[in-house]
Amino acid sequence: MTVENNGRPDRDSSRRAERNDCTHCGLPTPTPPITAADVEGSYCCRGCLAVARALESVGDETSHASE
Repeated sequence: MTVENNGRPDRDSSRRAERNDCTHCGLPTPTPPITAADVEGSYCCRGCLAVARALESVGDETSHASE
């Protein structure tokens, strides 16, 4: 927790430190966040998880095509 100039704790900064943001869109994640073993990161919803999974698979296909 940080302290403002007037000596009072900055409660917003401690809340921000506790909050996780979605790896895909940056929105706050629920507690617990949406996760999956096959995709790295934590997500706010299953939609962002699905997009991340799709982007990851496209990246894998692209890297295999260049080999």
